[in-house]
Amino acid sequence: MADDPESVAEILSADPALAVANIETSPLLLAIYRSRRESVDALLAAHPPLTPNEAAALGNTAALRAHLDAQPRLAMEFDDDGYTLLHRAAWFGHIEASTLLLDRGADAGAIAFNAAEHTPLHAAVHRHHSDLAELLLSRGSPANAQQTGGLTALHIAAYLGDEDFAVMLIECGASATIETDDGKTPGDIAYLHGHDVLATLLEVVAGGGSAA
Repeated sequence: MADDPESVAEILSADPALAVANIETSPLLLAIYRSRRESVDALLAAHPPLTPNEAAALGNTAALRAHLDAQPRLAMEFDDDGYTLLHRAAWFGHIEASTLLLDRGADAGAIAFNAAEHTPLHAAVHRHHSDLAELLLSRGSPANAQQTGGLTALHIAAYLGDEDFAVMLIECGASATIETDDGKTPGDIAYLHGHDVLATLLEVVAGGGSAA
């Protein structure tokens, strides 16, 4: 349903509560994760009360704050899919919502209780949110945390070929010598994906040189 905006609007006109129906995950959250902007707009047009997860994913700080005021522990809790509210806010690049969650006690280094086993920092790097990654690092997110497969944030930046992001991570303490479970350094990952300039930089850093 979340992928068909016309059907969404028609169904919700009859029952607006379906926008946040308790299925595998809400239709609204599904539409947000699938980047279905028109469906998201149609769902929001029904003015549903946002759940904490939806508020975090949308970056709706007012709704998120209201939930946290009512239930402070939400900032630290994991949802059924293994993610925290901070993982969601970080994935979608919401600085204000992420700051609110951190201020309310969210763990910047929380490891997801699922197959990904990533931290909010991994989420931010995956989605190219460098400003959010800097925020997380400044609030205690471990620069060298490894998700499933042994990937650090720097491995992900190397895979993406994002030199500026990689340099920022290194300056914040990321190591260029950590290996994945199959023995690959960030430099190896960069070479494998055709990012030769970045790969060379990472090898220099791994050898004790400067990223500058």
